[in-house]
Amino acid sequence: MDEDDRRPLFEGVTVAIIPDERIEADFDAILSAIETNGGKYVPLRVPDQQIDKIATISHIISNHIDFPQYNEAIERGISIVKPSWVEQSLKRSKLAGPRQHSPDPSQYFQDVVVSFAEIPEGDKDAIVAGVLALGGQYSSPLTRFVTHLVTLDMGHNKCSIAQDKVRTCKIVLPHWFDVCLKLGKLIREEPYMFPDPPLLRFASSKPSNSESPHIQGAITAIPSGTPSKTALDSPPPSPSNARKNLNAFMGRKIKLSEDLELSSHMTETLDSLINHGGGVLTNNIHEADLYIGKYRDGSDYVTAARAGKEVANLSWLYHVINRNKYTNPVSKLLHYPVPRNGIPGFENMRISISNYNGDARVYLENLITHCGAQFTKTMKQDNTHLITAHTHSEKCEAAQEWNINMINHLWIEESYAKCAVQSLTNPRYTTFPSQSHLGEVCGQTMLDMTKVEQIYYPKRRASPHNSGRASKAKALDILHHQADDIALYQREMKRKGGVTHGVRRSSRAEDFSDHSDGETQYQPSKTTKKPKHHALESPELLPIKYRMMVTGDDRWLGKPKDEDVAKFQLRKLGIQLTQNVGEVDILVAPKILRTRKFVAALASAPLVVHTKYLDTALKQGKLMEIPPILQDRDTEERLGFRLKDALERARLNQHQLFRGWPIFVTKDAPGGYDTFREIIELNGGDVYLYQGRTGLTLPKPLKRQDATATREGQSQGDEDSSDHVYLVSGTSEAEVKLWKAFHSLAERQAVKARIVKTDWLLNAAMSQRVVWDEKWMLSEELLVSQRDR
Repeated sequence: MDEDDRRPLFEGVTVAIIPDERIEADFDAILSAIETNGGKYVPLRVPDQQIDKIATISHIISNHIDFPQYNEAIERGISIVKPSWVEQSLKRSKLAGPRQHSPDPSQYFQDVVVSFAEIPEGDKDAIVAGVLALGGQYSSPLTRFVTHLVTLDMGHNKCSIAQDKVRTCKIVLPHWFDVCLKLGKLIREEPYMFPDPPLLRFASSKPSNSESPHIQGAITAIPSGTPSKTALDSPPPSPSNARKNLNAFMGRKIKLSEDLELSSHMTETLDSLINHGGGVLTNNIHEADLYIGKYRDGSDYVTAARAGKEVANLSWLYHVINRNKYTNPVSKLLHYPVPRNGIPGFENMRISISNYNGDARVYLENLITHCGAQFTKTMKQDNTHLITAHTHSEKCEAAQEWNINMINHLWIEESYAKCAVQSLTNPRYTTFPSQSHLGEVCGQTMLDMTKVEQIYYPKRRASPHNSGRASKAKALDILHHQADDIALYQREMKRKGGVTHGVRRSSRAEDFSDHSDGETQYQPSKTTKKPKHHALESPELLPIKYRMMVTGDDRWLGKPKDEDVAKFQLRKLGIQLTQNVGEVDILVAPKILRTRKFVAALASAPLVVHTKYLDTALKQGKLMEIPPILQDRDTEERLGFRLKDALERARLNQHQLFRGWPIFVTKDAPGGYDTFREIIELNGGDVYLYQGRTGLTLPKPLKRQDATATREGQSQGDEDSSDHVYLVSGTSEAEVKLWKAFHSLAERQAVKARIVKTDWLLNAAMSQRVVWDEKWMLSEELLVSQRDR
C-alpha cells in the first residue's frame, strides 16, 4: 500500500483529556498529534468540567482515575489511557494497546519495561507473564525504553551497557518481581538493586521504617473539626481558562445525609465551602449527583447508589475541600460510607498491630474497628490476630509462641474492600519480604464495588447508562487478550518459592531438597512463546481423579522440561502432581521416608506406592489397576510399625490423631518448627512455638471425658499420654536452657509436662497412633549420663 493510501493513525478515535499539572505542559502537543492524524477532540463542559457527550468518546487521556465520570467510562467500555499511549502510537505508526498505558493503579507494572540478563528460563517466563498481565511490557534487547533489567550477575554485558548508556534503567534481582507478584503491590526496588543489593547483605535484618503516602487524607472515615478554606481562596477560573485550576465541586449538587448528624453551624460552614468551590447543597436526593453519608444504609444511600450517583463520606468531602481537587471516593477505603454493624465474621476477633507507625497505624486501627473487630493496643494470649509490617518485633515472637494468626495489612484491607473475612491461607497475607517495610504500600487497596453492591444495594435497576452490559463486554474483551498471560502468571505463582525458585534449581540441587527428600517442585512449561497452542491442549485432559505427590525421587532434578512432559502425560491419565500434603491421594516414594512431605502426607491416608508405579504410568501411558502398597520391611522393623496398619488407622483418625493435644515446639528443633507445625496441624493438633517467654498460659489438654467419642481415640494412647502438655525439642545448648522454664511453667499452672525428642512426634505421625516410651524423654540428667558414658 502506498504511503498516501494509508488511513490516518487516529481515524475513528475521539478523545477527551482530563487536565492535571503533569498533562498541562504537553496539552497542546497531545491535542495537535490527535487532530493532525485524523482524531477528534471533545473539550470538557465549561460549567462543571465534565466530559460532554461521553457516549461519543472512544478514549480518555488521563494520568489518573480520579475524575467523576471514571466509573461510567468503564461501564461504557471507553479506553482510559495515559499520554504515553499517544506517544507510543505515533512511534509505532499504529494504535498501541491501551492496557500497557492504563492509569489504573491495579495495573501496577504499567510503567515497567523489563529485559533480562542471564536468568533461568522458567523465572523469565514467570516474570514476563506477570508483567504483561499487570500492564507492563517486555523487551528482549536492551533499549533506552527499558526501565528494569533483571539479572543475578552484574558481570553480564547487558548490565555494563545499562550502566553506561541507559542511566534510567534499574538493574534488579528477580526477587523484586517475585515479591511484587506475591503481594499484588509495587514495592520499592532499592533493597533489590545492583550494584550492591541490600537483600544479599542483610537478609534477616529489620527493615527501616517507611512512609505511607497512599493514606494521606484517608486515615479515618469520621473526621474531626472543619475543613480548611485555604485551598478554595483562589477565584473561580474564567471560561477561557476552564481546563486549568479545576474547581472541586463546580456545577455539582450535593446531598448531605441526616446520618451525619451535623449541627446547624457545621452545615452552614460546609454550605459556604461547597458554594465557594462551585457546588450547591440540595435536600432532594433525586436532584443530587453527589451523596455524602456516614453509613451504607438508609433510603437515600440506596437510591443514590442504585442510580449510579457519586457516593462518599464526610472524610472524602473534607479531603477534597482541603485539596480543591476531585478524587475517586472508592479509591480509598475510608472515603466511602462504612458498614453500620461491621463485617460478618469479625465480631469475636481481637486484633493488635505491630511495626506500622504514624498515620498508617491510625488508619489500620480505624479499619479494624469498622470491620467490627476489637482493636487492642497491647497483645495478650486471647488475641486472635496480629497485623504486622514485618516479623521483627517482640509482638511477632509472642504471636508465634501463642499461636496467634500473624498477617500483613493486606488481609484487613481486602476483607474490608470485599465485605467478607478473607482466608488466612492466602499467601498474599503472610508474605513479609526481607528488607521491605510493608507500610510503603499501605492504603493502596480500593473498594470492590461489585461486592458492595451485592450486599448493600442489590438488584440495581437496569438503565441504558448503568446496566453494566458495556463493562461486561469490555471485561470479556480484556480477558480474551490477557488470558494467556494471566494463565501462565497464575501457574507460576503456584510454584513453591515463587518466580525465583528456578535460580536455586539451576545452580544448587541441595537447596530444593526437603530434609534429604530429593522431591521435585513444580516447574511450568514455557508457554509464553506460543500461548495459543496451550489452549488447544485442554480438551485432551481428563478430569482430575487423583492428586499425586512424588518424594525421595530425583528423576526431574535440574530437568524442568522432562518434568513438564511427565506432568502432561499424567494429566492425560487424570492425575495432577501436587505439593499440597493435605490433598494427596497417591504418594510415590522409593521407600518409607522420615521427611516432611512423606510424614505429613500419611495423615491423609493416601495410596503409598513404589516409584515403579510412576515408571509404569509414564512408559505405558496407563495406571496399574490394582497397585501394590509400598513394601519396605527393613524400615518397618526399625521404626516399629507396619505401613498398611498405619494407613488404616489414618483412615479412621480422619486428621484427628492429635485432636485436643497442645504441643509446643522449640524454634531450633531438628527439622525446623515449620515442619512439625505442618505435621501436627494436619493431624488435628494445636501447635505453639516455645521460646521461654514468661507469663505464658499453657492450654489444658482435652480430657477424654470432655471429648466426643471418636475413632481416633483408639490411636491416642492411654489417658496418661494425652494428659500432658508436650515440648518437642532438640538438644542444643539454647534449647536445653528452655527445659527448666517449661517444667516450672507447667508446675505453676498444675499441668503435667513432658519434654520429648522429635522421634516421639515422627513415630506418632508415621504410625498414626500415640504410644509412650521412656526412650523419647528428654532431661538434663539423661544428657549428662549419656555424655559420661
